[in-house]
Amino acid sequence: MYNIDTQKILFMNDIQKRTYIKQCEKEYDDKLAEIAYKISQKKSIRLCGLAGPSCAGKTTTSFKLTMQLEDYNLWVRTLSIDDFFYDRKLGPIGEDGKPDYESPNFVNIDLLHSTLEAVMKGRKVYLPKYDFVSGKRTDKYEQYTPSSKDIIVLEGLHALNDTMYYGISDDEFYRIFIDAEENVLLDGKKLFSGIDLRLFRRIIRDMKFRGSTPENTMNLWEKVLEGEIKYIHPFAGHADFKINSVFEYEACALKKQTVNALNKINSDSVHYEYAKVMCDKLNLVPEINENLVPGNSLLQEFLGGDYFKYD
Repeated sequence: MYNIDTQKILFMNDIQKRTYIKQCEKEYDDKLAEIAYKISQKKSIRLCGLAGPSCAGKTTTSFKLTMQLEDYNLWVRTLSIDDFFYDRKLGPIGEDGKPDYESPNFVNIDLLHSTLEAVMKGRKVYLPKYDFVSGKRTDKYEQYTPSSKDIIVLEGLHALNDTMYYGISDDEFYRIFIDAEENVLLDGKKLFSGIDLRLFRRIIRDMKFRGSTPENTMNLWEKVLEGEIKYIHPFAGHADFKINSVFEYEACALKKQTVNALNKINSDSVHYEYAKVMCDKLNLVPEINENLVPGNSLLQEFLGGDYFKYD
């Protein structure tokens, strides 16, 4: 568990806050460095699967892992399973008769298989790009000709699901699972779970990048969590390495944008009471100006930083 010490943070100046933030980020960065070292020592690895639940920080982790691997003079290419999604209108239907966006069947597995097979054999491919605002793949495909030395970092909800892969041996494959697992305390008392923090991240992200209102994000959240239990967490045990993405100072930095978003929930909404409780809790948290968050922090994936390209 992480503990936010209110008085300590309130009496910090900006220089001290930057030092504190750096300390909070160190555990995560050290884990990535350890993963990169392990991969660099196993020359047979051609593919690295990076999976985890919604808003665990997979995208930034894939970018930062790529940079770490390149420090070992490895050739790395990041791909996202999201880009292989079917158009939203063509996705699978769940038992309740509604679209099941969490299902691995939302992925065009045939297209993913053929792309990975070509990449592993060093053949030219055309990589798709998915647009979450329109809910379909775009008409723009990126040409990519891999070399025999390339390591592919494939990130996505289902990146450890065995059905995503065909003809790839365990010796060639390294599996990573990332989750926001830690509870956060405020002055010794539990304040937020990792699930709460992921919801805060998702509400902010969906508003900024996916054209979704806080109300809509919260409408989907219960089904998102059900899908994680059904489709994602069963594969966590397959991971070669697990990493936690909660930061002790996180709620302090997310506070302003999260409160602003939750205040958009109307009083007649079924989510109003939850939003009110979360706002009341966040208002107890000492705020840390998001400008103090490092540009390459995982939290920038949700705050909207531009160090990495998140589109």
